[in-house]
Order: sequence, then C-alpha cells, then structure tokens
Amino acid sequence: MTTEEIAKAQEWCAEQWERDNPNSFIGYGTLAAYAAHVTAEKDKEIARLRAEIERLQKLVEPEWFYSGPEYEDRSCCLSAGDVVQDVLVWDGRPGEVRVIEISRATPLPTVWACAKVLTDEEKLARGDDGDFVFTLHDSEEAAEAKKAALEREKGDG
Repeated sequence: MTTEEIAKAQEWCAEQWERDNPNSFIGYGTLAAYAAHVTAEKDKEIARLRAEIERLQKLVEPEWFYSGPEYEDRSCCLSAGDVVQDVLVWDGRPGEVRVIEISRATPLPTVWACAKVLTDEEKLARGDDGDFVFTLHDSEEAAEAKKAALEREKGDG
C-alpha cells in the first residue's frame, strides 16, 4: 500500500466511526478535532504539573551546603560552588580533576561535584579569572564518569 492509500483508508475508517457513533465526538465534529482537543488539554495539564514541580523544588531548595557527609559548622557554605571552591582553594593543582561530595541541609540526597582546577591557559581561553569549573551529579558514579571523560580529554589534548 502506498502512503496515499493508507491515508485514504484511515480517512474512510474515521468516517465510518463517526457515522456509526454519531454521539462520540459531540461538540468536536471529527476524530481529528477531538484528538486536537485532547492533545491541547494534556499539554495544559503537563504545563501545570511542570509549574507545580518547579514550585515544590523551590520549597526544598537547600540554603546550606557542606563538603562530605558531615554537617560541620566550619564547612557550611551558601552554594555548591562555594563548597567546591573551599575544597580546591587549599590543595587544587592546575589541570587537576576531582570528585567532591556535597551534602545539602535538607532531606534531599547528597550530590557530587566533578570539579576541574583551571590552568592559566584555560583561564585565558575562557576569558575570565575563575579558578575552576564544575558540574553537579546525582551519584558518585556519574561524577566519576565525568571525571574520567575530562581526564581522557586532557590526555588527548
């Protein structure tokens, strides 16, 4: 069957359905109009649910971050970036890639940062004076995978 023949067969089936079930699409007229209506309603519901998820995430957004699994006052920071900086400022070497555990002062689970200390050449290429870059991951395994990828990149370059 050609695409045109399939389209004609689908149209014929829709017409037969509408003829045999005249009350199925009251207010919509055709199967296509009803499908468009259902899709629009689902899109609205998805948008509403996404907004609700965003609202709920803000309710549990942490205000305090800690390096490692312990909640010690001396390691309390205002952001994940501050934790990374705290750890790297003492013994980070240019070009080094490190995985850092970051605990959050909420019921949310720990996150893991894969952080790289930038070399002077990398800072110049980026056009800023930031000392490091990092990505956050939900598991230590994901952070380690990112670290391995960055180290392979370093080896290739």
